[in-house]
Amino acid sequence: MDWIPVPAPELGAVVARVGQVPIYASQVVAEARRAGKSPRAALDDLVASQLLAEHARRDGWRPVASSEPDVRSALVQRLLERELEPHLRAEAIPDHVLRLIYDRAKDSFVHPRLVEVGALAIDTGTLLKGEGLEQRRRAANDLAAFLKNHPVRSLDDFIAVARDPVWSSRHVAYDHFLQSADRPLSPKVGEQIAKLRSLGETTGLLTDDEGFYIARYISERPAENITFEQTREKLLAGFLERWQQQQFLEFTGHLVQAHKVEAYYDRLPRNEPGP
Repeated sequence: MDWIPVPAPELGAVVARVGQVPIYASQVVAEARRAGKSPRAALDDLVASQLLAEHARRDGWRPVASSEPDVRSALVQRLLERELEPHLRAEAIPDHVLRLIYDRAKDSFVHPRLVEVGALAIDTGTLLKGEGLEQRRRAANDLAAFLKNHPVRSLDDFIAVARDPVWSSRHVAYDHFLQSADRPLSPKVGEQIAKLRSLGETTGLLTDDEGFYIARYISERPAENITFEQTREKLLAGFLERWQQQQFLEFTGHLVQAHKVEAYYDRLPRNEPGP
């Protein structure tokens, strides 16, 4: 009968039989390894599969050719289960990949006290000289005088100053960042910002080689020293989805390299509904 497999000595001893269909030791070992189960549990799964197959046979079902769409879909799924899915699990991400992420963002894990500020800034850069620099210096002094005579009560009002065409036309812009004593702004400016301690507290006009600034305290973060080991699980959870996407693209990329693919998009029907 085409339903009964031909005896296969290389599969090892027969460890179970469902009707006339034998189940071999090597099948159980392979299924246990694939599913990550004990041999007993794997054998139970194989027995259940054969029972379903026997039920289907009695209802008149017969195996179909591998070219059938449902069979091809099942084959693709089994291929993905075997070749791709083991590389998509969280435990498949090596530590050296996570450590690269940690190193790139190390300032977020290891840092001194940081002051969160909103700042009205007039950038000059180190190359601006002469009348162009003097125009911006005058704008900065006028801005400082305006704020002294028109104190702002909220951060929204502070931001609104930069949006006012009177000031935006004079190169005033709003920025929002965390400042330590020496970054992202220079130590000359950072040391003054670090002195801010309370909500709404605002510096006077600060200047360095990059521009002019008036900073307003929003909040702060205490100093931290979080090691890679302490944050590894958090990094893992945040990176897992991107890792899975990368692995899928690499997998399909290898398939493309192994096969010639031709697409004739001009032959597709036009104006058809659907994606």
